[in-house]
Amino acid sequence: MTPRPEERGYEVPSIDNRDLPIASSVPYSKLEAIYVLNNELTDPEYQKWATDAKQLLAPLFKEFIAPPEPPDILANIPVVQFFQALGENLDPYSKAKKKITFNALIVQID
Repeated sequence: MTPRPEERGYEVPSIDNRDLPIASSVPYSKLEAIYVLNNELTDPEYQKWATDAKQLLAPLFKEFIAPPEPPDILANIPVVQFFQALGENLDPYSKAKKKITFNALIVQID
């Protein structure tokens, strides 16, 4: 059951044609898009804001690349397990990245 807005404590934003969609250009990123809400900016402000938002947020896509999963037939081989453990030590968020269930972010910049 989906909670009502007053139970959530916040409003779920809706995306309109003035909001800025930033598509991922990073192969294998689990994050496919970032939508930046525009705050009703005028045209001159909007152009600068759009450029700044892309520069600020585009690097996030590379942070959502999950390490590859080995095929089941190889998963129990010690050397494969070693490399998986090594990858988890190098990237402490690797397990979380594998379990991500969303593919987009909605960002409000005030």
